[in-house]
Amino acid sequence: MNTNLKIEIDAINQPNFNSLVEAKTFIDFPDKCPLDGADPCNGDVYLICTDLSANDPGFKTAKENKKYKNVTDPMQICTKHGISVFSDLESCKHQLEAFPGLGTKIATAKLTKDDGFIKRTFKTPLHHTWWPYKNENRHLSFTVVKEV
Repeated sequence: MNTNLKIEIDAINQPNFNSLVEAKTFIDFPDKCPLDGADPCNGDVYLICTDLSANDPGFKTAKENKKYKNVTDPMQICTKHGISVFSDLESCKHQLEAFPGLGTKIATAKLTKDDGFIKRTFKTPLHHTWWPYKNENRHLSFTVVKEV
């Protein structure tokens, strides 16, 4: 009997196997998304949020927040399926000052390849789009570093 096969079968029978598989699938993305050149996450990011909850709009994509209207450009469609993050605190502060209605807090987390893919997008200083794997608990990795 092949013991490697048995180990794989045993892993499939574990109750949490489906949640592990689900954690590695993307949200319903359009074709060519994440964008070409996106890399597995690997580093600190900052984002604007309000309350560090699963319902916080800062931890949802524009599509999940239903802010996805009249977009036809493939790049913009793809970025609407990601979350805006910044690679440094100063750039995130700059965004919050420019658009104060986005939230009241800046939070940070160290994202890894297990969190999805990321790519620098747009002209805003150090703006990146993070395409997370499907996960309703994205907020749990973040801690608040600044409140407005």
